[in-house]
Amino acid sequence: MQVPDIELSELRYFHCVATSRSFAEGARRAHVSASTVSKAIKKLEEALGAVLLDRSSRQVALTEVGEIAFEHATRVLGSLHQLVNATDDALGRVRGDLHLGSTEEFAADALPRTLSRLAQEHPELRVHTYLMGPQEVERRLLEGELDLGLVTGVAPVAAELESEVLLCSPERLICGRQHPLFAAGQVDPEALVQFPFVVPRYFGEHTPGDRYPKGGPPRTIGATVELVQMAVQMVLEGHFLAYLPEVMIRCQLNHDELRPVECLRTTHQTELSAWRRPGVSTRNRVVLTALRSALEESLQRECPV
Repeated sequence: MQVPDIELSELRYFHCVATSRSFAEGARRAHVSASTVSKAIKKLEEALGAVLLDRSSRQVALTEVGEIAFEHATRVLGSLHQLVNATDDALGRVRGDLHLGSTEEFAADALPRTLSRLAQEHPELRVHTYLMGPQEVERRLLEGELDLGLVTGVAPVAAELESEVLLCSPERLICGRQHPLFAAGQVDPEALVQFPFVVPRYFGEHTPGDRYPKGGPPRTIGATVELVQMAVQMVLEGHFLAYLPEVMIRCQLNHDELRPVECLRTTHQTELSAWRRPGVSTRNRVVLTALRSALEESLQRECPV
């Protein structure tokens, strides 16, 4: 039987649309126009002699044959990705596109410094970062849309993913200069409920960004925010308390803009972890080694006054 002429770009565009269930989103992920994607998939369907996508509804759906094609396309593109990585590993090269999903604790300080250094040391490496919660990180890793996930405080649910702890950061109850507890630096546990907290929580996810210890003193939640950096800024304004990993706020603590409040005498630490599919490429290892070093610096460095 003669094998039909199928281009890898057709499989890649089809995979992007099938994964996102949208021609527009698939085109965005493939970095081409929607018309280019549509023409390529039509050509793929003609080569296979079958309709792969049901275009009659608002959301694109796979036909029965489309499901089979998607499974094979995933394997083909995965093998191609492995071929490129294996070649680069053999030659010790660090290059290409690396897609990285991260919770905000990394993005506050260590990740930007890491990416800036990598850009200078490995100019052929292009890292694409996306801010998202743990569940989204896990889903996109399993679907092959991310190469690495950076997550705080939880382990992946899926057994197919590997997890590596990069740093354990102490957790601190903090207040800003204008807060009544700033000068005292301590509070009786029973009195803590008088002061409102701002709490990070991911919208629509079961896993919260809140690190407050279970069984800790009662508290009053005055506000919730999805962006952890927004919580830090609200504490700096002086009205709220927050309970956050020290790795995020080391600079503000050094400058005495934030101050720890003695009350919760715990040894809790936030685990900052990297998630990935099995196997560690040279490229992933270089990124993780640089990130681990930057995280350690975030806890140890002294800021200039």
